Amino acid sequence: MTESTLRDQLQASLDTAYTIQRELGGGGMSRVFVARDETLGRDVVIKVLPRELAAEMSAERFTREIKLAAALQHPHVLPVLSAGISDGLPYYMMPFVRGESLRTAMVKGVLSLDEKLDILRDIARALRYAHGEGIVHRDIKPENILLSSGSAVVVDFGIAKALSASRTQAPGGTLTIVGTSIGTPAYMSPEQAAADPNIDHRSDIYSWGVMAYELLAGKYPFEGKTTPQQFLGAHLAETPVSLATVTRVVPQAAVDVIMSALEKDPDKRPQTGDELLTRLGGVSSTSGQSPAIAGWSKRSWKRPAIGVGVVVALALGFAALKGTRSASAKEPIMLAVLPFENQGPAEQEYFVDGLTDAVNGKLAGLAGISVIDRRSTAAYKKTTKPVKQIGTELGVAYVLGGVVRWARTDSTWQAQVIPTLVNTSDATTRWAGEPLVVSSADPFSAQTEIATKVAGALKVALGSDEREDLAKRPTENIGAYDAYLRAKSVYEANWKVSTSIRVMDQSIAELQRAIGLDPKFAQAWALLANVAYERAGEVPGDTVSLRVAMESARQAEALAPNDPVVVMIRSAIAFMQGAQDRGIKIIGDALRNGIASPELLATHAADMLDVGQPDSARANMEQAIRMNPRYPPTLLAAARLAEDQKDWATMNRYARTLVGIDPTDERGWSLLAAIARKRGDSTGMRNTIEEAFKYIPSPSNLVLVFMAYAGTEMGSRFIAMTPEQIHIETLPDSVGTYYDNKADYFVGRGEPARAKIYYDSIIAKLEGRNLSGSGEPSIRLYLANAYAFNNRLPEAKREVERAMAAARALKDTRPDGSLDLNSRILAAVYGKLGRYDDAIREARALLKHDSWTRAGLAREPKLRGLRGNPAYEAFLREKEN
Repeated sequence: MTESTLRDQLQASLDTAYTIQRELGGGGMSRVFVARDETLGRDVVIKVLPRELAAEMSAERFTREIKLAAALQHPHVLPVLSAGISDGLPYYMMPFVRGESLRTAMVKGVLSLDEKLDILRDIARALRYAHGEGIVHRDIKPENILLSSGSAVVVDFGIAKALSASRTQAPGGTLTIVGTSIGTPAYMSPEQAAADPNIDHRSDIYSWGVMAYELLAGKYPFEGKTTPQQFLGAHLAETPVSLATVTRVVPQAAVDVIMSALEKDPDKRPQTGDELLTRLGGVSSTSGQSPAIAGWSKRSWKRPAIGVGVVVALALGFAALKGTRSASAKEPIMLAVLPFENQGPAEQEYFVDGLTDAVNGKLAGLAGISVIDRRSTAAYKKTTKPVKQIGTELGVAYVLGGVVRWARTDSTWQAQVIPTLVNTSDATTRWAGEPLVVSSADPFSAQTEIATKVAGALKVALGSDEREDLAKRPTENIGAYDAYLRAKSVYEANWKVSTSIRVMDQSIAELQRAIGLDPKFAQAWALLANVAYERAGEVPGDTVSLRVAMESARQAEALAPNDPVVVMIRSAIAFMQGAQDRGIKIIGDALRNGIASPELLATHAADMLDVGQPDSARANMEQAIRMNPRYPPTLLAAARLAEDQKDWATMNRYARTLVGIDPTDERGWSLLAAIARKRGDSTGMRNTIEEAFKYIPSPSNLVLVFMAYAGTEMGSRFIAMTPEQIHIETLPDSVGTYYDNKADYFVGRGEPARAKIYYDSIIAKLEGRNLSGSGEPSIRLYLANAYAFNNRLPEAKREVERAMAAARALKDTRPDGSLDLNSRILAAVYGKLGRYDDAIREARALLKHDSWTRAGLAREPKLRGLRGNPAYEAFLREKEN
């Protein structure tokens, strides 16, 4: 059939809804056209299957099966929009992506190593999602990966399943055409090559490995093969040369996971896309954590938020935070260690930060010196403030700074470190030793020498025990220490924005490498427990990370049982297991035994508020602030404690202090916007967002989600944003900070038909999925609300009951014994179910247990359905307590 004949025939089938514009060329043996969707004003791609293939299959069955592919909704999976038959030829339609294929980019040679690793992670995320939906691709290859706006999207997911199912309905069907979605010989798994009829998702993991090897090595793993038969034979019998031999720039963690993906035996490969991500790791792209307003957990401001504090506490060394030091004969000298200045390659920044932390930690262990917590000095990185001003702000007599200059030898980096000790009263410099040389082969000696010289310059006498402590090393394995510093660096840098699963995965991969090199590296075990715990809380059904967290916590506890970091992790895991009483007791016992840190105190403050002891809560939080007055997470926790008590002046003071310390930290802005929303102050919310934009050109969802509630102009801008622009990465983020907030915008505007589009997406994403985990109660309520909006009331009631059962299993209760569920969503669902007394009860709970006000509830889109009910209107007219 000629191009014009097929085009005319396809156009006739599409009628006037679509206008075919041009042919792109083939995808395998298919014909690919670009058409204009006249209804929605967008471009789409239409793939028409070849007549030879159509003869071997049932076209009607194909179009029915393609609906399964259309149900796939994920940022890294290109969805199928529709399917049909044109003169006996099946076709399917997808969005038109303005970008290029991975193959084109590989040929051009334009991708950096980081970009390549990002692409592989995006594809692994797509595999994780689709495999979880029971869909195997069977043709993962560079041609089926599209690159657009810095993201990779997998094309033709679900097509192979539709082809296979429709073939069984066609008499004599064999489906042997090479180049369609059933597989490409160069990328087929051994089981595909052997025509095994029972291949599973691990076949895609092998194909991912072949593609990853080719992408990173710049050449195919089985060189010299040109025919289908040669390709298939290589997959069955040949072992590729190790990627580490072909290229030396690829991180070892990536080499290991790619080579294991190429194992002939499926049982020896990574078993899931999630394992690919965990072992491959990620980079500092952002996305992820819902803001407090989204409410994945009422306790999210205290339990998951241990991360950055744990990171820095670990960097300081375990001895640094174990209660108070023994008192010296005279008042200790107040000292602040400012972030050392890296005058070298940007990739060495993590090493310089690690050096700063280590020196800080060693000095903090000396009895004659009182050192301001490193977390309170982090905001002075690259500061131009005068030393006297810094001294006044921090209340210190001396500041220690340093310049790190680099030079490269044959195989290692060497740095010259120049420490500078300055008296803040008169800006005079004290001698702190000659410039030191530190290398990647020995990162520890300089730490000890700098701390020793500073003690000498301050005339602080060192006892034998203190000299021994200064000389201690966290590990004797240099490779393990380097991996730990890399993990800490990427993880800590991400905390000013919404949490990134990519960053967690990279950190986990580096930490697993660290403990593989040194199984007794206590700091690495503790940080791994923390990161894995947080990942389990972010990803529904992620039981693998929870097991890693629990095992790592056990190892860390065995090595350092009384460390405050380990105490925090043990308590957090107890909460995740539903043992709240035990979690509270773990921290309370530690504090009573003299083990103190700002994180322990802030968390205990939140626990005390939850058990109805507000005075104790305030006392613990004030002590945490005294210990670390300029540490953003402590300020954030203090602001949220004040918010829960509706102490607006204190909340605003802490939030504004946080913003003043670092206006690029989104957490302070997010808190201010959340409070404005809960108080019904859309103007204040809009002003907060606009002010944040002055300092943060490209914010994450921590700030952006509030645009949906800040008026028509901002809301319409939010509606136009893509998931990538809002930094959507996880399933909870997709539901809670993308679809649900966009639905709220249209509900608030009285446009239910447009809101329904987003509620339908929530149902498509959550229906039938494994939602187990600490976030299960909340995410089930989002599903219940979507059902209720669609008048699927039995399903809505079922999901509410499931959410309650999950909350009871987690023992997630408030001080009065009621379940600690998202009352805002519950009230909306109960209203749809006609249970108005229950809806008003939940609205009252928002006033009692949260910081919502009646003015805020009156403007809340989700509760729009309750307006007009006499009892609810009377409730809104009541005076605030």
